[in-house]
Amino acid sequence: MPVPTALLHRGLERLRSWPVESQQQARRNAMIAATAAARRRAEREEVAAFLASLTPGAAAVTTVGSAAGAAEAADCDVCAAEATAPAREEHHTARG
Repeated sequence: MPVPTALLHRGLERLRSWPVESQQQARRNAMIAATAAARRRAEREEVAAFLASLTPGAAAVTTVGSAAGAAEAADCDVCAAEATAPAREEHHTARG
């Protein structure tokens, strides 16, 4: 029994469009994930700033990963010698 040509064409079109549709869906998923990650990061920074405002000594610990923490690390002789961010953060956490 031969397959109707309309059915065959429809099947071929779906096969041809699959990579494009798959890529578009993957990009949408990545955009959603990036947005969610940015929201979580903003919330973490907001909480860190709030906690730092409650305890002044905690400011060095909470800002090491931020621009303020990078500026602080640049002024620190030990951090200038450290090659990696985790080592600098560990130094500032221990110092805090």
